[in-house]
Amino acid sequence: AATTELQQVLRGSRYRIRRQQVAQADGSDVVHIYGDKNQYFKLATMFTHLGLILFLAGAAVTTALGYETVVFLGEGDTAPVQVVGTPDNLLVKNVHFEAPTDAQGNFTDFRTDLAVYQNGEQIARKTIRVNDPLEVNGFVFHQNTFGPAAQIAIHDPNGRLVWDGPILLAGELADRPQGFITIPGSDVGLLIVLDRSVDGIPLLALTGIWATPPVEGQGNIAFLRAMGLGDTTEPGTTAGYSITWKSAGAYTGMVIKKDPGAPLIWIAYGSLILGLALTFYFPRRRVWGRFENGRLELAMLADRYVDAEREFGRLLDDLSARFGNRPERRMQPSSGSGRD
Repeated sequence: AATTELQQVLRGSRYRIRRQQVAQADGSDVVHIYGDKNQYFKLATMFTHLGLILFLAGAAVTTALGYETVVFLGEGDTAPVQVVGTPDNLLVKNVHFEAPTDAQGNFTDFRTDLAVYQNGEQIARKTIRVNDPLEVNGFVFHQNTFGPAAQIAIHDPNGRLVWDGPILLAGELADRPQGFITIPGSDVGLLIVLDRSVDGIPLLALTGIWATPPVEGQGNIAFLRAMGLGDTTEPGTTAGYSITWKSAGAYTGMVIKKDPGAPLIWIAYGSLILGLALTFYFPRRRVWGRFENGRLELAMLADRYVDAEREFGRLLDDLSARFGNRPERRMQPSSGSGRD
């Protein structure tokens, strides 16, 4: 009856039971009861180790096959995602960028109306934000940064339009935004610095730089000019070129990634968390019972992060309620086991 009561108590606590009865030389029987709880959850460490292996595999795949670049685009500008000549290369276009502000002048959002083309056809379009990227063909387009740009038109000495587009002021000179282009079809570089007058009016400081001075010993500076928004320079003051500041705008900066190892990383993360959760939330417990000559002896062993003394006490309480008396108890906390 005592062994039957013990088995019922163990089953009530979800232990798997094994029973063995051994005949002694004196004709008496010894009954052994073994209870095991969460026996197979020890295998959860396999998920933990699998997660670590997959983390390494994902990193190796990303290193070998991944791709990442940073692209800066003014409004209306386009740029290839990969190296020019790559088959089925993607082309990304900044249709429109805006960074609205509140009444105090603080930015409230950064968003880019982005279009992606492949083989001359638009395959995706989305307004991206910092935490809302666009995903196309395995590439992810992240909104990363922005800055000022100047929409400039340049006519050559013959009056022909040689440039009409944004110049990105992505650099810095004396704590002021600056950009640089080489005027198409010439050996004159144009350095542009965004500044303000004492009245707070936006100004562009223009510096023309000869790659090779036309007159030996003349120096590399072709011209120095300042202009306001909407102004056009006189050709005679800017090395024969007519420069117009059409409008002030902004450029967007994007991080473009292709990470083929990402699925492995997510699987690794899930496997690692699953293994740890199963290991810590379902620790193993084992109970041994021996019944001989009317005496029942019990012992318990549990993982070190289990309060074995408390669980063993509950087991004794359940048995005491069935037997109507409290058994003798001896505990060995250091080993996580108890015996009565």
